[in-house]
Amino acid sequence: FAAARAASLGRRGYGERRVAQALHAAGVEEAEGAGARAQAAAGAWAAALRFAERRRIGPFSARKADPPAREKAIASLVRAGHSFALARRIADAEPGHVPEPDDADL
Repeated sequence: FAAARAASLGRRGYGERRVAQALHAAGVEEAEGAGARAQAAAGAWAAALRFAERRRIGPFSARKADPPAREKAIASLVRAGHSFALARRIADAEPGHVPEPDDADL
């Protein structure tokens, strides 16, 4: 159940923290959900890009965001369970240019 739930949330663009919250809400114990959380952590970059594409954030937006829109985009990514550094990197990306992941993001 935990692995299926993590995969489902990951396909929808949610991050590791959001997966952990969903598993906790479903009553999955910490030890039982460890593999699912690791799966979510491994797919964090791809999930964040999927979320950004759905919401038209960063590289998927039509134009560069002004500061208030940028802050809203970062907040949206963080609420979706992604780290602040990853959210900022994606929100700051130029429209049309999908950044490559680096070790600091993963």
